[in-house]
Parts: sequence; structure tokens; C-alpha cells
Amino acid sequence: MARSIEELGGDVIDFPTIEICPPESFAEFDAAIDKLDGYDWVIFTSVNSVEPFLQRLKIKGKTADALSAHKIGAIGAETARRLEAARICASLVPERYQAEGILAVISPEEIRGKRVLIPRAAEAREILPATLRNWGAVVDVIVAYRTELPCVDVRPLAGLLVERKIDVISFTSSSTVRNFVRLFGDRRLGEIVNGSTIACIGPITAATVEDLGGRVDIVLGDCHGTSCDPIVADTAHRVLVDKGYAVVRNAPYAGGFTTTHYGKPGEGGHCLQIEIGRGLYMDERSYERKPFFSQLAKDMRDLTAALAGIDPTALRPA
Repeated sequence: MARSIEELGGDVIDFPTIEICPPESFAEFDAAIDKLDGYDWVIFTSVNSVEPFLQRLKIKGKTADALSAHKIGAIGAETARRLEAARICASLVPERYQAEGILAVISPEEIRGKRVLIPRAAEAREILPATLRNWGAVVDVIVAYRTELPCVDVRPLAGLLVERKIDVISFTSSSTVRNFVRLFGDRRLGEIVNGSTIACIGPITAATVEDLGGRVDIVLGDCHGTSCDPIVADTAHRVLVDKGYAVVRNAPYAGGFTTTHYGKPGEGGHCLQIEIGRGLYMDERSYERKPFFSQLAKDMRDLTAALAGIDPTALRPA
């Protein structure tokens, strides 16, 4: 991913939030390798589970040919490619890179009575093994690796975030999100990223971001700088971020009819669209107000006052 971003002209800052470590014991792992012939399926849930499997296979005096009669599942194209490099062909690679992707393309009838081996991380969701067991499969889960918090200096990145010099932060898994927050003292994710856009690989990672306070609260739309003077958008962004909101600009909404029709800085018309996430102030199932509604209303009054306080003579055509 980093290479692709760089090829498109972006600058990438690598900031590791997980350290891949071996399991505390390989006893269960080796026992599963010893009885590998007894399994019908082997499902690799991530690329990180492949290398330990291949290593233990070699230690036990076996080769990739030991899997030639098995059906192989791989979550993620990278996982499938790593298996292919070891001459192991994955017969099932779902389009959705998550456990639900496997469950969507395999039927209960197909798996009933089968023995399934799942090498995976020490901490992982139970939906895949639990569902397969409910469908009548015999499932063995073995720990292939653990994810630990790395020892890294967060100060350089923290400085860039404070100065708002990071445009996008990309999280590749739920564990990367959780550890990122831990590295920054368990503060609210939205406060840490300080307005940087959060990108996630997969809905499970996105849900973790939301759980840790990283959802986008407010979207400011200025039609990419054409519907108002930058001072207007900058002022709104500063006020809202200072109040603890997670704010992005022009994504996914850059402005609608109002901004395009009335936003004419050259004629003295400055228009900024402010999209507020409904989840901030109401229960989206019952449509009832949340207690935070009154605080949000106060913050919007403060924002209005800040915008009204901009010196008109400082405004210029966008």
C-alpha cells in the first residue's frame, strides 16, 4: 500500500503500532501439524498466520505438499499470494477481507461434518469458528502469532498531528487502531488525530475506529476552497477541533446546491457547508435526543460567534 501511495505522489510515514510475536507455546500448533491429514479444510485468516505455519511444517519434517489434498481458504489477496509463493493454492479467497467473507461463500451443507483447522492471532473474533461449529464442522483453532505493543517514540508523529501536517491516517486492522490509541495514552482517537482523515481497511476496522472515538463528527464543505475564503473554513475547523470534534473537509461531502449557488467569494458571498453526524445528538434508531444535544447546540452557537467575528476586510476572493 505504501508503494502505491508513493507512486501516486504521496508521502508515506510508517508508524508501526503492532509487533508480531510468536505464540507463548507451539504445543497445540505442533499437535495440529502432526494430525494434518485428518483435516479437510485449513483456513488462513491473515498473511501473518502463513509464515509461522510454514515454519512449523518444516520443523516437523513436512512440506507444502502435505496440504495438497486439503481445501485451503485465505482471507485477503496478500494471504493468498503468500500461500501461492509456497506452492499452496487457495481454493477459496473471498472478495470481502473478513471472516464474514468466508461464511458468505461457503454453505452449511458443504462444511457439515468436516474438520477445519484455523491458524490465527491469539486475539481474534470468534464469528468464523463459532459459525462453522454451528453448521456442524469440527473446528480447531491454533495460535499462530500474537500482536504486541511495539516500543516506539510517538513524539515525532504527535508533533505532526498537533501541527495538522498529517492528511490521512490509514488503519489496516482493529489491533492497529487499539494499539495506536494505547501508544497515545488511551486518549480519544478523534482528539489524537486532530482533524486528520481516518481511512480503514474493512468494516470491522472502521467499527473499532468508531468505538474508540474516531468517527467523523463533522464534515466541512467549501467546494475544495472555491465557495468561501480559506479564513472561513480554517476558523470553523479550528473552533470545532479545539472543542474535541473529529473534523474533515470535503470528504465525502464537498458541498451541495447552497455552496455552489451562493458561494461566490469574488462577489462577497462566502458559503460553508457544515454536515453534523446525527449520531452525535440523537439515537438513530429511536430518533430520541441524546444528552449531548445541549452541548452540541452550545458549541454551534460558539462557532457562529467565531464566524461572525471574522474581520470582513481580511476576506479575499477564493
